[in-house]
Amino acid sequence: MTRSIIVYGGAIVAIVLITMVRGYRRTRELDSQGNPIVRYLGDPYIMILCGAAFLLFGVYQWFLPVNHHYSGNLLLVSYLPAAVGICALAFAAHLFAYRITLRNTTVQTSGWPFKARTLSLGELEAVEETGNNTILKFFGGKKVAIYANLSGRVHFLAALRANNSIQRTPTRYAGRRR
Repeated sequence: MTRSIIVYGGAIVAIVLITMVRGYRRTRELDSQGNPIVRYLGDPYIMILCGAAFLLFGVYQWFLPVNHHYSGNLLLVSYLPAAVGICALAFAAHLFAYRITLRNTTVQTSGWPFKARTLSLGELEAVEETGNNTILKFFGGKKVAIYANLSGRVHFLAALRANNSIQRTPTRYAGRRR
């Protein structure tokens, strides 16, 4: 039973990770004021499924009487999966709350449990594209990464480029353009 759970669980985790990397994305995301945002769309739901699976496996193993005979069994087959499940659920809560919002003069990042961070577009030094990801570099060593699996990425970057060309900030775009 445990071996089949490990084999099928490994296959499910592999499918989940592939889905997270190549997940469903929208080209345009807007907040309630009409500002472009980027956010995770399908990843939080996938993390909830993973967290629930690990948590249920840990609870199931805790109720098996054979695991209570040896001291190390509960730690490895019950407490550890339950802890991984709780961490995955907390990470899913972070992914639900994570947003990068582009306003007229600022870029704001927010996500639970971290406080919101606001960066001025006047301090934007460079926009670098590394592979499929885009990194916004600000003066003072501050960075904001816009990953390829974020929903609304295409519209956000187009609005950022248009906003910077209007404001004439000293931004250079390194790498290839999309």
